[in-house]
Amino acid sequence: MRKILTVATGILLLAASCSKEADNETKLPAPGENQIRATIEPVFSDATTRSEFDSNMKIIWSLGDQIGVMTPEKPDANMTYAIREQEHCSAGIFTLDADIKLESDTFYAYYPRTANDCCMTDEAELSLVLPAVQTYKKNSFATNANIAVAVSTDGREYAFRNACSYLDVKLQGDGIVLDKIVITAGKDNGLPNQKLYLAGSGKVCFNDYDSEPVFELDGSSDNNRSITLNCDNVALEADAPTDFYFVMPAGTYSGITVDVYTADGQKISYVKGLLGEGLVFERNTVNSFKVETITTAPTDEVEEVDNVYTVSTPQQWNWLAAQVDTGNTFEGKTITLAQDLDFDGIEFISMGMEADYMTDTSLPLHPFQGTIEGNGRTISNVNLSSDGRACGIIGYGRECTVRNLTLSDITVTGAGKWKGALVGYLWNGTVENVHVINALIHPYEETLPQEPYRYSYRIGGMIGFWSGDKDAAISNVSIRNAEVHGSYAIAGLIGGIQGAGKKTIKAAVTDGITVTNHGFPYIYGSDCYFDSAALLGDCTNKRGELVLTNITIGSWALYDQSDESVTKTLTDQTWCHLPYVGEMDGNSPITLDSASLSPIPVTATEG
Repeated sequence: MRKILTVATGILLLAASCSKEADNETKLPAPGENQIRATIEPVFSDATTRSEFDSNMKIIWSLGDQIGVMTPEKPDANMTYAIREQEHCSAGIFTLDADIKLESDTFYAYYPRTANDCCMTDEAELSLVLPAVQTYKKNSFATNANIAVAVSTDGREYAFRNACSYLDVKLQGDGIVLDKIVITAGKDNGLPNQKLYLAGSGKVCFNDYDSEPVFELDGSSDNNRSITLNCDNVALEADAPTDFYFVMPAGTYSGITVDVYTADGQKISYVKGLLGEGLVFERNTVNSFKVETITTAPTDEVEEVDNVYTVSTPQQWNWLAAQVDTGNTFEGKTITLAQDLDFDGIEFISMGMEADYMTDTSLPLHPFQGTIEGNGRTISNVNLSSDGRACGIIGYGRECTVRNLTLSDITVTGAGKWKGALVGYLWNGTVENVHVINALIHPYEETLPQEPYRYSYRIGGMIGFWSGDKDAAISNVSIRNAEVHGSYAIAGLIGGIQGAGKKTIKAAVTDGITVTNHGFPYIYGSDCYFDSAALLGDCTNKRGELVLTNITIGSWALYDQSDESVTKTLTDQTWCHLPYVGEMDGNSPITLDSASLSPIPVTATEG
């Protein structure tokens, strides 16, 4: 039997009961003449649904919320109901100021209502937009961000179902004031069916209402890899985390990068995800990242004089590093040290951010592209930790130069690859007369008890990963007393080299080096490779060559603490030439003092 929905001026749409009524639908009166009642499914983990959360983690309506209604016969009707009186209620009165008559066996409703030209297709699909810019709301998500749909057979009763997923980023900090938080979808070429976009135009199908009505982005040009949550100067608390909710599409993501921007211009970043497995965000589910404590480093502004920034204090270094992490590359500029910088008890900001395996490298990565002139000075007592990011004194250096500098007592931790005391990821670039004394490079993820060293590779005592497409050189460098850990491609000086052009390492010294392989090594077929050495881990510079000149290798040791399931050991490696190179792929010509370097199988674990 076809139902008639007549809506006159002032007609009401009912949505469950008021928030103080404790969600007891039995207390609601049956909808009367010209009335509609709307309810919403519970969200996983005790939330129920709608435009925002209340103090009991129930999703409730907000003043001004609008719902659109249409039918198969009138797919462009887009009848508009708005809540105009109640605020923060799980039951709201929705009113339509118009005279409309719809007749149908099926009625479709959606939230939030969009423009008047919104029209449902013959396949019952509706185009909607998930906003790429959302606004922080205390203990809730942004108004008009949550997408939900309902199907009714009588035009009076609507039970809305959510079409998206939710991410709860939990942060705490002692009075740290936030400007915004940006989440970015990762990209792993080896992960099937991964989602690459988080916001923009998409569709939801009413035919999926009885099973899983899921909002799907449609690949339009406005689809965005990121969602920005404007925080409007929210201050974090030291003793209790603040919840920052994002509405995002359900699906599997290789990882999520979280960039936290403070009101004073600093940027704190971390990445969550498991390479090869991804993060699964289910529809109608709140997914929470563990609490992160946000701290900001003390900063003092540095004046530029004739393209030179002179640094005399740790605070001045931090100010410059913060500028890089928010987009200033310092290309054509020089940072010169006028004094030694001792960071004992002082927060250190790494200069240049580069996500590793979790983020598509086509995204803006904020490299450092200037020159650091150390003037023979020392940077000491630095503690760095970065999950899923390239990490070092310079996180990501692109076409940069570092010279005449000593690093002493440097500790770099945090999950992921591309870690080193000086540079995590160096693209081309030049390093001259740089020395590292006492370094601990130890990527480790305590939340992965079975595989805490997952994908911690290309880890070096000085440089994690050296790549690029041009000739580049490292000369007169040394590293002494360094402890380097990872799963594979780890070494005393450089974890890995890749790319094109001639890479030259001249007058390099390593001494007192300990390299320890953990977890799972590189596995190709049934063979396992550790790709580790005193000087260089792996060399896959397939479109170029590697020239080694005047290399001095002092004491060093390789230790195997890999997973018990690994069948091969360090005594069964064929594509290496210790102590210089852990892996030679056969396509990268390598010379040592003008003589060709050929693979020599490993016969001992110490050199």
